[in-house]
Amino acid sequence: MLIISKGKVSVHDKTLFTHNRLVISCNKIIGIVGRNGVGKTTFLKQIVSIVKNSGETFAYVEQLPEITDPISGGEKVKKSLLKAFNSSSDILILDEPSANLDEEQCNWLMDKMRLFTGIILVVSHNVDILNLTDEIWAINSEKLRVYPGDYDVYIKQRNKEEEKQDRTYKSQQRQIKHLRQEAIKRRQRAYRLKTGNGKKMTNSEKKAAGRTSHDGMERKMQAGAKAIENRIAHMNLVDKVITEKPIKFVEPNEKFYLKKTVLNIFNQNIAIDGRLLIKNVSFKLKYGDRLWLRGNNGTGKTTLVNTILKAKDEFIPKEINTGYFNQELNQITLDKSIWNNVSENSSQTNQVIHAVLGGLMLKNINQLAKELSGGQLVRLQLAKVLLGDNQLLFLDEPTNYLDLNTKDALKNFLKNYPGTILLISHDREFAKSVISKELVIKNKQLLDPNYLVKYSDSNYGELLRLKFQLDQLINDPSANFSDIKRLEEKIRHINKNN
Repeated sequence: MLIISKGKVSVHDKTLFTHNRLVISCNKIIGIVGRNGVGKTTFLKQIVSIVKNSGETFAYVEQLPEITDPISGGEKVKKSLLKAFNSSSDILILDEPSANLDEEQCNWLMDKMRLFTGIILVVSHNVDILNLTDEIWAINSEKLRVYPGDYDVYIKQRNKEEEKQDRTYKSQQRQIKHLRQEAIKRRQRAYRLKTGNGKKMTNSEKKAAGRTSHDGMERKMQAGAKAIENRIAHMNLVDKVITEKPIKFVEPNEKFYLKKTVLNIFNQNIAIDGRLLIKNVSFKLKYGDRLWLRGNNGTGKTTLVNTILKAKDEFIPKEINTGYFNQELNQITLDKSIWNNVSENSSQTNQVIHAVLGGLMLKNINQLAKELSGGQLVRLQLAKVLLGDNQLLFLDEPTNYLDLNTKDALKNFLKNYPGTILLISHDREFAKSVISKELVIKNKQLLDPNYLVKYSDSNYGELLRLKFQLDQLINDPSANFSDIKRLEEKIRHINKNN
């Protein structure tokens, strides 16, 4: 058992958040969530100090700094995690353990967490990992609150709380409106009593008119209005619930691009430094498609995208503009402000630009790019790609180092983006929420996972190529009918034998 006394988490005498007494029993997994910068890592380091004095054995896996090479990064993280799990510790403290891990490595980590018999405290932005937890510790509005259950249960409870808060807020606002109207009525009545139908009167005129007795009533009305205003001022105001509204991206020529093929690659071998990574790559994307490109680290996902972009004229129509996001900060002008960086080549409305920047936590729009942290620069580059005048986006691990709130905002943007997206991501939950199709790299082949249970890898690769060729011929007015029939027969033969 681990007990953390009631206290606060501070940096440089600034309180980040407070928490009540926290008790963790054995064989429990605790997930700690909150926006970037709220103090999660600082809290973990504080817990490390507490555990040192408790006599319990522990292992602490710190978050690695931002790594541009996912292969070396993934191996470093896995090595640190393996050492921690093999240490026979009572308590594991893990800070972003899935960062830089590919799908296979992440599954390995989750299996290890399920089998661990001690206490695990984990800070993570990976929903699959957070759904292994027994409790969620959520840091928000400078307070830590404990929610029993996994992340999905926490989200349901938080949504219920926000619905209740929204009802209370609206009820309170109606009450405030009614009270303000009542205060205005009383002041207006006091004014009429004082002036006599709007005409200012001297005291002698009031006396002659028999209005001296009204002075007490006037003071009473003024006092009543003041009391109402004081009541409003001393109310314990309920905060308004801020909800993400769908963003309407602007694409002036959307009708022109509808049903248009924006990417067409056929029978290409993908290699790097003479080493074959993927053979006979064939697929095409139409305007509006959202493709998730899956595969373990080192299988050639990024190399495939780079191959397409280097020979852009061969695979992408000239009228299609492309945007490419990766972790390299080569699209940012450091001497320009956040706003100027994203707006200079964007046709989006100011409202959309503000919404995207706000969702990515870049609200100080006049701040120069050179004054931003590394994580902020990555988010700025992502915003620049999202807001550019592009019809085809290549997004390579866009959720790295994004907190859960920012990741949810990015989901919202991509769901409403009108163009085509090719997404590389190891974040399964995120990818599944925004894509319409997926391809996986396996055994140096690009495969549709929906067919893997039915076809062998070799047969599926052949089937994919034949279907692609058939599609090309059907859309070619000069195609020979006998060639079409021949391909259809080959496809039927493969289907029959599987």
